[in-house]
Amino acid sequence: MKKLLAILLAALMLASGAAFAQEADITSWILEDDTSISGTISFWMPFSGSQGMDALIADFNSVYPNITVELNSYNNNADGNMSVNTSILAGEVDVLASFGLSNAYTRWESNMYVDLTDLVEEEGIDLVANWGSDAFKYDGRVYTFPCGGLSYYIAINMNAWNAAGLGELPSEWTWDEYLEASRAMTEYNEDGSVKVYGGSDYHSVNYFTYARGSIVGKNAYYKEDGTAAFDTPEIINALEREVQAELVDHIWFPKATYRGDNLQSQQIFLVHRPKSGGGRFSGCAVYRSSKRGTGGGVG
Repeated sequence: MKKLLAILLAALMLASGAAFAQEADITSWILEDDTSISGTISFWMPFSGSQGMDALIADFNSVYPNITVELNSYNNNADGNMSVNTSILAGEVDVLASFGLSNAYTRWESNMYVDLTDLVEEEGIDLVANWGSDAFKYDGRVYTFPCGGLSYYIAINMNAWNAAGLGELPSEWTWDEYLEASRAMTEYNEDGSVKVYGGSDYHSVNYFTYARGSIVGKNAYYKEDGTAAFDTPEIINALEREVQAELVDHIWFPKATYRGDNLQSQQIFLVHRPKSGGGRFSGCAVYRSSKRGTGGGVG
């Protein structure tokens, strides 16, 4: 019974704003027949109560008022995830929102989750209908449900776009086309130095690995044989693209300035903040709107 309650709680976590296919129905299968179910659920999540979890739990309790949800907030870093793993092995975790497929894969491979396959089939839960994909299985078995997603988008300063004469916004484009737009929107001082950068990559140091991550769907740092993936074409191309745009062509806001001044791409984009030795950024920016990863499961 407690496992079933944990799954129900996970479902409500999913319904709280996760990014999935537009036609996905993520709530219809939730079992609401017996709202008098009681018990205590230990819920682990990298967000604190004030970051929306208190409201989320209150929403859950509006349907299941007799279930006490104990929120355990953890740091989504190496030490925090090690603490989570220790707690799972000690039987102290009922529902875990696990950030990132790399952590999910580690826990799948280490047999840390309850196998939900039979329960999913018994309840007639359609993973594709509810979450848009049935790809997140381990050895063909269901151990976790998606509990979020990485949302990427390009933010565009339309004044700069129109001033550069770039025409209609594309509904899709290649990296080369994005770079050309960045080049067109870059402005220069009379001495040839950059006045305004036309584009930018995301401010995180490891963002160049995301091109590969979007293809392999798991930890972008390693190949299937366990060796490092930094010699793969996807990562090499991403690094070469970043170096060319920032250090050679000077059309992207420099990553070194982001990290040296502890800046974020959205900050530079929104305020057009002048930078010593570098100018401003006023064009396209690659953003992430959230960092909620797949892998919310029951341990």
